[in-house]
Amino acid sequence: TPMNGVIGMADLLAESGLDDEQSIYVDTIRSSGQALLTIINDVLDYSKAEAKRMVLRIEEFDLERVVLDVLLLVEPTLRGKGLKAILDYDIFLPSRFKGDPVRIRQILTNLIGNAVKFTERGHLLVRIVGLPEDERNTQRIHITVEDTGIGIPADKLDSVFGEFNQIEDERNRAYEGTGLGLAITRQLVELMGGRIWVDSEPGVGSAFGFQISLPVVGSTEPPRLPGWVRRALLVMSDDLTRTILEKQLAALGLNVTCAATAGEATDGRALAADVILADNRLPDMGAAAFIAVLHAAGVRAPVIMLASTPEAASAPVAGAVAALARPISRIDLVGALQRLEQPAPVVPEAVPPAETTAEPIGEETGGTAAAVPAGETHAEEALPEDLGVTPVAPKPLADTEIAADEAVAPKDEAATAETPTAPATDAAAPETASPVQVPAEDAPEIDLPEQIPVFGTRRRAHAPSETVSVAPQQRSDDIPRFHRAAPVAAPEVAPVPDANPVANPAAAPVAEPVAEEVVPEVVATSAPPMASEPSAPAFRVMRILAAEDNKTNQLVFSKMVKACDIELTFAGDGAEALATFETLRPDLVFMDISMPGMDGKEATRRIRALEAERGWPHTRVVALTAHAMAGDAEEILSHGLDAYLTKPLKKPAILGEIGEARPEDARPPLPEES
Repeated sequence: TPMNGVIGMADLLAESGLDDEQSIYVDTIRSSGQALLTIINDVLDYSKAEAKRMVLRIEEFDLERVVLDVLLLVEPTLRGKGLKAILDYDIFLPSRFKGDPVRIRQILTNLIGNAVKFTERGHLLVRIVGLPEDERNTQRIHITVEDTGIGIPADKLDSVFGEFNQIEDERNRAYEGTGLGLAITRQLVELMGGRIWVDSEPGVGSAFGFQISLPVVGSTEPPRLPGWVRRALLVMSDDLTRTILEKQLAALGLNVTCAATAGEATDGRALAADVILADNRLPDMGAAAFIAVLHAAGVRAPVIMLASTPEAASAPVAGAVAALARPISRIDLVGALQRLEQPAPVVPEAVPPAETTAEPIGEETGGTAAAVPAGETHAEEALPEDLGVTPVAPKPLADTEIAADEAVAPKDEAATAETPTAPATDAAAPETASPVQVPAEDAPEIDLPEQIPVFGTRRRAHAPSETVSVAPQQRSDDIPRFHRAAPVAAPEVAPVPDANPVANPAAAPVAEPVAEEVVPEVVATSAPPMASEPSAPAFRVMRILAAEDNKTNQLVFSKMVKACDIELTFAGDGAEALATFETLRPDLVFMDISMPGMDGKEATRRIRALEAERGWPHTRVVALTAHAMAGDAEEILSHGLDAYLTKPLKKPAILGEIGEARPEDARPPLPEES
């Protein structure tokens, strides 16, 4: 409760329009208060563990997702320090287990948080490996957190897991902490029946590891990839990340070739790959430029971009079929590979092979067509117009050009399904062969575009649907945006009845009609009032009950919701809260758990009984608690509460609960909604 007053008031003071110097003072109060709160929570956690009162709550959970959540939590600090986070999750290790995800998250948060705190340059590596286990449907899991930080002297390794212990030397004094984090971590690991250890070398880094056994949930079948995906090209400059990804791809059964730069990747390796995985920040080229170079070189393999941040992964890159954010999860990697679509097979030859003999063209011409060896480009001589085929000269681009934004994107099969594509005369040398049109009925059933490099990009030549002529394809930027068809007269679309129709409008005097007599009738006819939009006075104010015995906390709460359009009522204890609930019928209740007399849990139980007795609808009750460990949280919610907020209270969390609980017949309670 005291910390709720200190931090809560500091948060409110920070929003009160302070000058620069005052803002520094307030920020210092807030950060110091948060540090003190962390110490208090650590002491409470450790005392509970020492008293053997800590209980594991077993449920199904996703281990890899828990690890990723913790890495996401420290991502801003990693980015600020310029550190790289790498996740190495055993490709054959299941992800769903039964255990206590909150406690495992707490262990990982302590270990990963320490690694980030004591590392100024380099990387952070989280490695999860499955080990053989004697019991069926149980998996032994080995988790290590490795860093390139300051390290720990050998004579201090035995004491790092002791309570209130910190390594005392000149390098460590710059880092604040309680000395309880690792002690709590050891207690939690041992509570799960596991063990924990540390290896470290000063100036090189540290590796904290722990091992636990958990029951496996669901199938343990290894992931399977499409059968056509056999060869992968991995393009990445970072050696460690590239090594881990190479190992994971090889474990999936792929033949992996690696390159550190775009230049190495385009020396012929890319042409042999079935899939390409490339960093979005290569030393010699950006992502979009690299894909454009691949396409210009005739590479048809799909490209998966490996982005350095989640923001970069969400930004589309032309030509990439997927983008994965680092640290790259095993689930995302396998999922992206399983969703790949196989590129169309190599274009078949459209002309007879070299050994084909000449055949008569027809009785009317009396001539013969000379056989054209494969690789020749004399398409007009081999297929004259008498065959019903019109040769197309390669020079004009209007018939074959596609908008530049589609040049490096994967082919849209749906867009070209109705238009057969002219096959190349030689699949081995498509750039030298003139495109040849064939009759629609003779066109191959597969839509296989001929790739024509033009100014460094690839463009598709589409065969016509007729055998006589080719209709130029209109570019998307040439399509007029307005008046593509003749405009339709307005009266034909929505005629408005005239209250005083005139047979000849042109002959009617201008000053004769009276606007006041006509307009009301026209408006009433064309725009009747909408009954579904009630007027503002029909809405009521939202009613909120806050049960809180501490006057300081009441003041903090009232200031946090000061700008809201609500009716706020306070109750000083559980009994008063129950009586007020019955008369006020609030839309939302904030219930302090620790109050004199009737506490918040008992008050909530009686509120639920009252709702059942009177047939009232369920009212959302949110617990306010000073310290909620995992077991405490579940125990609190078991008394009928819907959610809980931990003190010190945060304004965004309170406003979020108010916004979510707004009934349909109440005015918008939040300022931005008004």
